[in-house]
Amino acid sequence: QTCALPICETPGQHSANGVQNAVSTIYDDFKAGLKADAQLSVVAREYLTITRKLSPEVINAATIGMVPVEYDCKMAFQSLFEEYKEAIADAVGTAKKALEADLESLEIQVNSLQEIIAKATGWIVFFHMDAKHKFGRMRFRKPHSKKFMSWQTPEAPRGVFGLDMGSVVIDADNADSGLLVMEGEFNLLTLQTLRLKYCDAVAIEKQYLCACAVGSANDTDYSTIRRACRRPTIIHDKDDNGAGFNLVKKALRHMTVFSTATPVAKDLDEHIKAFGDDHTGAMKSIEDIVRARAILARDAESIADVIRTIRAGRGKAHQINDDVATVVREDLKDFTYFYQASDKSYLFRRDTKEL
Repeated sequence: QTCALPICETPGQHSANGVQNAVSTIYDDFKAGLKADAQLSVVAREYLTITRKLSPEVINAATIGMVPVEYDCKMAFQSLFEEYKEAIADAVGTAKKALEADLESLEIQVNSLQEIIAKATGWIVFFHMDAKHKFGRMRFRKPHSKKFMSWQTPEAPRGVFGLDMGSVVIDADNADSGLLVMEGEFNLLTLQTLRLKYCDAVAIEKQYLCACAVGSANDTDYSTIRRACRRPTIIHDKDDNGAGFNLVKKALRHMTVFSTATPVAKDLDEHIKAFGDDHTGAMKSIEDIVRARAILARDAESIADVIRTIRAGRGKAHQINDDVATVVREDLKDFTYFYQASDKSYLFRRDTKEL
């Protein structure tokens, strides 16, 4: 599942496609690294399949790989570097300086990636993607450890992990909130492994769930989530200090969400594994968790900021009004009574009793 795109003809102005092409090459190499016969590859696969109990089919389908020995990521960017140099040779004046600055910036970013790779031989790599399936962030995790490093693809959103895997919605009656969002990548991979085993158990076609993982609540790409689903369902971790709920609290600055969690286990991975080989029972419990969700309204001030931005923009009055109405309807329709008086509109929040 690569996201190879043609290299842009004007690298200095629009290098995003060239970077995507390079990152796609790195992804292919890391995917091959995970499948290789080398000892490090075997250790990584055993960590995923034996320690983490993931299905090989899920591992193959997910945008996940492993850093090979002595990998040089600069080779993947070589053609883009050459395009910059050719463009710089043909340019003059301010255009030339802009291209030189772009190239220098790219070289710094690629060097930072190489520094991470040099320290991460044999580590698992999660490739995050945006709603258009463009590569965003790479998250490196050391097997049998909680050590992480990450690198952000230039000129791209951070993205989320696993959004491209499936489309099956658990609660078909509420398909507009069908995207399941969780924090850790292994929560997602364990859930999709369960889904395949459940499909085998009940003899139905194998299809993955509509779900994604953000990697970290402190650095979540909410714009990608919102583009994928206006009202996602967040299955948050249940940490002793309540830190897992931070993902929900921060999401409310950007969108209305449904919130739910496992009854006892600290996260979805632990909850699913507690069922052992009872895949039907585990899947039923996931459905119960989703249906027990509570809807939480988006922060009112953030909605006001969006409306102010729309009002300040250019365009025909009726289109601006339609855009404002869409924001209000999608984020507040389940919480608000609407009143019209002369030339003013009022919203009464049923949850907070505020006008």
